[in-house]
Amino acid sequence: MVQCGVAYHYGKMPNLLREALEQSFKQDEGGLQFLVCTTTLAQGVNLPARNVFIDTPKRGQGKPLPPALLWNFAGRAGRLNHDIVGNIFLLNYEEWDSKPMDKFVPFDVKPAITETIRHERLRIVEALRDGVLPPQTPGNEDVARVRACAGLLMSHVARRDVYSFLGKVMDRPNPGELNELAHAAELAYSQLELPDYIVAQNWTVDPFGLRRLYEFILAKIEQEEIDELIPMNPHVEPSGHYKRLFGFLVERVHGKSRSFGALAGGLAVQWMKGLPYPVMLKGWLRGRRMRESSERRAAGFAGTTPPKERTLDAHILDAFRLIEDVVRFEFVQLAKAYRDLLLHALRETGNDHRIPDVEDFALYLELGISTVVGTAYVELGLSRIAASVLEGLDGGADVRTAEDARRFLSKLDLSSVKVGPIIQDELTRLGLTPAQPSGEEMA
Repeated sequence: MVQCGVAYHYGKMPNLLREALEQSFKQDEGGLQFLVCTTTLAQGVNLPARNVFIDTPKRGQGKPLPPALLWNFAGRAGRLNHDIVGNIFLLNYEEWDSKPMDKFVPFDVKPAITETIRHERLRIVEALRDGVLPPQTPGNEDVARVRACAGLLMSHVARRDVYSFLGKVMDRPNPGELNELAHAAELAYSQLELPDYIVAQNWTVDPFGLRRLYEFILAKIEQEEIDELIPMNPHVEPSGHYKRLFGFLVERVHGKSRSFGALAGGLAVQWMKGLPYPVMLKGWLRGRRMRESSERRAAGFAGTTPPKERTLDAHILDAFRLIEDVVRFEFVQLAKAYRDLLLHALRETGNDHRIPDVEDFALYLELGISTVVGTAYVELGLSRIAASVLEGLDGGADVRTAEDARRFLSKLDLSSVKVGPIIQDELTRLGLTPAQPSGEEMA
């Protein structure tokens, strides 16, 4: 479909692919002509078009499309410096439940925390007083907001400004309700007994889970099992080290099974090593097929019906969900919080000499690269895949900083190295390599 000028744009797709599609769609000539999108297009992507087609007033699993989001989509019509006007087509409009063109529906944009406190204040207070956040449920935005709000309030207790913060974000604050929230947050914070900076900087992670994790770290240190706690460079990790590490992270903080953490941890290691998606997916599919085969054999021995074999597409979608939602989001937050807790515990227990061994694996997860050379290339704006390829080039071994990388690339003759066209385009777009002579100049 891409070769026919048609592409698809959605949330959980690899960044490199998504960026390539967006760049192609923006081209005046020779690029994509049609882009089929989900509502994620309206979330921070500047991608105007001459014609915008909206085929439903709903999103996701049938939820109504908010008026603000609908008009955000409509605002994509018309390209600055290209078209005087743009066109918006509402398909099968007569079948829509809502009729936004018949009557304008006014809307206000309000802070999520203000709306959460207004509608979920009692649940937030209960969670803070009980010392237990409501369990995460996929797709339940209300629970996610309650958890986030509770963590944010405790972070402001750590910053010593919870009262002023609530006064700013509460809509027409009632003194009694404001004090109730602040007192509950202060009580919950006092039970953590963690340094202010850890709670303030890691509020997106369950604060009560942080306490459970810290107690686990202290127990491991007391048992003289520090080596199991140390995050190391994934290129030299002993087999299964990170799988175990991510296993107890999700168990202690989120109450998930260690097996889930280990499953996603395997992908996390490959991601941190800078492996491309095709390589990661190949290994993932091989492992999933082996598991299915084992389950069929077990069912045969037990005389039960074996589980239905999943499609290739289903397995790939599972991998993308784990990479985007868990590895690149949840694990990044957990890794940052864990490293802060571990460094604090090492200092408190007189094990300062082990601090230099603690790698910044949160950064590796965020960048998708874990070498000094690769990180230098990523700092220049290159993708993790480009960084992985470039760090293998002869002559690049001395690269240690972004400036080293810039100097090396400024002298690189692309015609003399094996670098794919997509990476060449990246280098050219960022102005990192010298202009290559055209065929006529060479002649």
